[in-house]
Amino acid sequence: MAGRFAKGTGLFVEDLAAPGNFTKIANVKGIDGPNFKVDIKDTTTHSTVGNFKEKTAVLVDAGQLKFTANFDPDDPTLDPVLATSLFGSMKSLTSRNWQLRLPPSNPNKQMMAFAGFVIDHGFKFPVADIQEAMVTIEIDGEPVWGVFA
Repeated sequence: MAGRFAKGTGLFVEDLAAPGNFTKIANVKGIDGPNFKVDIKDTTTHSTVGNFKEKTAVLVDAGQLKFTANFDPDDPTLDPVLATSLFGSMKSLTSRNWQLRLPPSNPNKQMMAFAGFVIDHGFKFPVADIQEAMVTIEIDGEPVWGVFA
């Protein structure tokens, strides 16, 4: 197979109850990331032979996941007033658990689960277009691939 259609991918956030339940974030239009990157450190010394730097890999950074949603302030995940919303999580500096569930075209129901902080939450209110929320999640730790029910 050459590729799979991305439409239907879902981004879910865990509520703050115990045990937690995952709620799909409303009206998500596009998801970018996460973008993994290895941190490299220069290990070159005065004893290095030749004129090339020597390096070593030290840590993997899972980076960020960014998404845009049609902004609906009446939806509990997007409501900027609720403490449990994405905006509320950013204001309170609360780490949340997330699931990026691959679309229905994925028969094995794979998902990526991770913890992360909402670090950026912007809004757009264009005159001749749809109001939007733009959200960035900083991933904390290692994402885990699994399956959802």
